[in-house]
Amino acid sequence: LLEALEGGTVTEDLIDRSARRVLRLAARTWASPLAAAPPEPPEDLRPLAARAAARGIVLLKNDGLLPLDPGRLRRVALIGPDADLGQIQGGGSARVNPERAVGVLEALRVRLPAVEVGFERGCVLADLPSPLGFPLLTTPDGAPGAVVEYLHRDGDGKVAETAASLDLFWLREVVPGLPVGAVRVRVRGQLHPAEDGAHQLMLAGSGRSRLLMDGLPVLEQRAAVSDDAIFDLRDGEARGWLQLRAGERRQLTVEFEPGGARGLARLRVAMVRPEPPDLMDRAVALAAGAEVAVVVAGHPPGWETEGRDRPSFALPGQQDELVWRIAEANPRTVVVLNTGSPVAMPWVERVAAIVQLWFAGQEMGAALADVLIGAVNPSGKLPVTFPARVEDAPSWATYPSSGDGTVRYAEGLGMGYRAIRAGCPRPRFAFGHGLSFTSFRLEAPEVSVTGQGEDTTYLVRVPVTNTGARPGREVIQLYARPDPDPDRPEKELKAFAGVELEPGETALVTLRIPRRRLRTWSEGGWRLPQDPVPTFLGTSSEDLPFRLQLPPPSPTGYREG
Repeated sequence: LLEALEGGTVTEDLIDRSARRVLRLAARTWASPLAAAPPEPPEDLRPLAARAAARGIVLLKNDGLLPLDPGRLRRVALIGPDADLGQIQGGGSARVNPERAVGVLEALRVRLPAVEVGFERGCVLADLPSPLGFPLLTTPDGAPGAVVEYLHRDGDGKVAETAASLDLFWLREVVPGLPVGAVRVRVRGQLHPAEDGAHQLMLAGSGRSRLLMDGLPVLEQRAAVSDDAIFDLRDGEARGWLQLRAGERRQLTVEFEPGGARGLARLRVAMVRPEPPDLMDRAVALAAGAEVAVVVAGHPPGWETEGRDRPSFALPGQQDELVWRIAEANPRTVVVLNTGSPVAMPWVERVAAIVQLWFAGQEMGAALADVLIGAVNPSGKLPVTFPARVEDAPSWATYPSSGDGTVRYAEGLGMGYRAIRAGCPRPRFAFGHGLSFTSFRLEAPEVSVTGQGEDTTYLVRVPVTNTGARPGREVIQLYARPDPDPDRPEKELKAFAGVELEPGETALVTLRIPRRRLRTWSEGGWRLPQDPVPTFLGTSSEDLPFRLQLPPPSPTGYREG
């Protein structure tokens, strides 16, 4: 930047403006000493978190099974290796310490008090076990989580706090004012095994750590993890087996001496639960005896993270086999995908419903339960394309590299839905796709224009009616092809708008497209279309029943209408 400033390609005024933007962001997010103290939050933000989580859930498929009618249910089978708790967030820098986490099993039992909700894991995901947390781990006083104590290495002073789970990450100094080498961390909690058998414990950290059970050493991890590998601790973990009995309380202690040169530190303690030989058979039997089976399938914690690709497009472990067998035992099967990205679905035609849950935060369980029983009508839309096969992805032919360390981004602009042309494989679920518990009717749109020249804005108005029996939300999407160049995508999303409607209600939805949004980059400059622009309107990138034209701008300008 200094060279650019001295060479005259960047001005001091431009640097000042950029710095002010950073300072404004810091002030707005309370991340700067310049910021005022954050306001006191409302009394309870959990309902807001639950609404936000439910709003993002996408109903991919529904053969009429959803929503469930609690009055017609006696038994529901909840199945999946992590279905009782679920994964509320992705790995690496996506992780935060939640106030609490509402598990799927807990939420379903609260929402269905008169229904017997049974749970079986069906299979085990041992590669990346879930970090220990509630209800398997409580503080010595019985609160969720564990007590984390910070001590000076010489033994003077102690500060304690509570952690919801044992995936602890320090992005700044572990103890302000003290170097990393002067700090010790001690974690204390009570382990509450839920079943008998051999449990595998995993310990990893960016320094030296030791795990004790009832005061006796169980695991020790001495190899310090480099700062570069701190987001993925698999290479430096220690594992060991321990026989535990259900309901038998054990005292867990972890001693940790942080290491690392940049002040970053991380400690992770996880546990793989037993895998008896009849684990999947028990899940199949539970599903066969229930009116509805809900299979929560997904990725273990840390599977989706920065710095490392997923090893496969398939669900890890035996989850696909589990879904096949559950669907065979009970045709009224719902698959809930607790993932942050698309996966293969070889069983897609065999299950009655598929719900894309994502990683929906601490109220994820409550949000999913509300959608399953119809207390919330799902309205999420896919922000990515779900291909039927990984081979259909535009980058399949060129990624990863051929071995020389070079990756060619040969797909150019043809990513996701923008790569789909006549003759291309159709996606499993299209960009923008998302079903509802109600139905909507779109009527013919009308186009008007306001402004002139660079200030030209196109207004597309479309009447939308809720033709079903439930309140719901629809998202109207407008795609255009501003450049007929055959190397450019055949359609590009240019505007969208959501509308919430009561049964029988009609609203006029307006989409605004500033002319500059139709620009394309070519040969080092922006190019605006001079001819009418083909435009497509509907409710997903594949469901576009209306075709219209955006007229070229007039040199004398337009009046609206």
